[in-house]
Amino acid sequence: MRQPLLVGARSFAEVHAYTWNEAEELLELKIPVALIDAFSGLTGVGTQLTLLLQNDWNVSGETFPSGARVAVDLARVIRQGGQPDGAVSLVYMPKENESLAGLFGSFTAAGDAIYLNVIEDVKSRIRRVAPVADGSWEVTALPLPGDGAASLPMFADPYTDSFLLRYENFLTPPALYRVDEGQSLQLLSQERSEIDLSGYVTEQFFAQASDGTSVPYFITRAIDRKPDASAPVLMYAYGGFGIPMIQNYELFYIGPTHRIWLEQGGVFVLANPRGGGEYGPRWHQAAKRTTRQTVYDDIYAVAEDIIKRGFSAPGRFGFIGGSNGGLTAGVVATQRPDLFGAAISLVPLLDMERYHLLLSGASWMDEYGNPEDPVEGPALLAYSPYHNLKPEVSYPEIFLLTSTRDDRVHPGHARKMAHKMQDMGHEVLFYEAREGGHAMAVDNEGRAFNAAMQAVYLMQKLME
Repeated sequence: MRQPLLVGARSFAEVHAYTWNEAEELLELKIPVALIDAFSGLTGVGTQLTLLLQNDWNVSGETFPSGARVAVDLARVIRQGGQPDGAVSLVYMPKENESLAGLFGSFTAAGDAIYLNVIEDVKSRIRRVAPVADGSWEVTALPLPGDGAASLPMFADPYTDSFLLRYENFLTPPALYRVDEGQSLQLLSQERSEIDLSGYVTEQFFAQASDGTSVPYFITRAIDRKPDASAPVLMYAYGGFGIPMIQNYELFYIGPTHRIWLEQGGVFVLANPRGGGEYGPRWHQAAKRTTRQTVYDDIYAVAEDIIKRGFSAPGRFGFIGGSNGGLTAGVVATQRPDLFGAAISLVPLLDMERYHLLLSGASWMDEYGNPEDPVEGPALLAYSPYHNLKPEVSYPEIFLLTSTRDDRVHPGHARKMAHKMQDMGHEVLFYEAREGGHAMAVDNEGRAFNAAMQAVYLMQKLME
């Protein structure tokens, strides 16, 4: 079935879907549309439109749980004036250690099946899901080359069960595979690594948060590097908007910085705190609005677990993050300067009292909360980096990077943070790119320049 769909969003949490009925009248579909689906494009098999549920959905007395992917018979919904009654079936319900979240490349439709990028303990697993005659869905596994990150195409050929798949991890450059008839992978091409990565290894560990929750993280290091309390550690995390961070060869906002760090003898850590989508909506919901501090407490638990394992020591950690991760960098530097000897805050939010008044800020209120609310306002101020600076505290020399043309997070966040730190007598580094928007660069030369600045700063702070 080919049916045009129109998707509109009032915020990151309020997304609506529309289509046209036989009378060519615009019809709103009374279905929940996740932000991830809106970004990736709504698709399905035959008349079945698939949806990822961010919340429990009750239809005709049956409740479909949050985190699941369901199918809606679109033809029937249109006939019923946009109502989904009796038109919904369960496609895939993740297990306790799984998630269907993912900003891009999380699902596609090819031939007569749906392909899902199931994240199992922060590692990609591909599942082929096809409808059967009794209305249920049959699930089969598609083998991958390893425990890394797979990415499915947004759109595939609806008439064949073959498509292209991308696979990578921290130490494996992106490779492009052809999936034939939904069963086997054929390597077509692979990017070349700029350095020899054969002498490095990635291991996964779990830290215990203060409430007993197991928080996953990855350590990448030289194979011959034994646990060493003097080791400099670069930590990266995001922890927001239900977006999972997995083993990508290049990471959001920092590109190849972590590989430069490894080549110079450092240890790299990817932390997966709550707030992200590593374990579905429950993982995200645990660190929203008034419980936002959970993100940062999880990061401290990871750092302390690394210390217990003998991989580093207090003050030997650097943190890097962009956008929401830039906020995280500001928080960890101001809350735990004893742990972090360096922090790079890229295109960050830092003033959580006024973030909703600047550029796209109002659309993030479902994530962070309303600064004007009597309950949520104090919770925001409790961790807002700009508001928690103190003249008597010794902070690491934070490196703030922003862009004049950032139309998402206002550069004023970084500007005023740098100004306040200088006024208080704290050392701070500030760089503002004139172009590049929220990515801070428009081409590879700009990205290389940013990565070089970040790497040099980290080496000066943690290796010299």
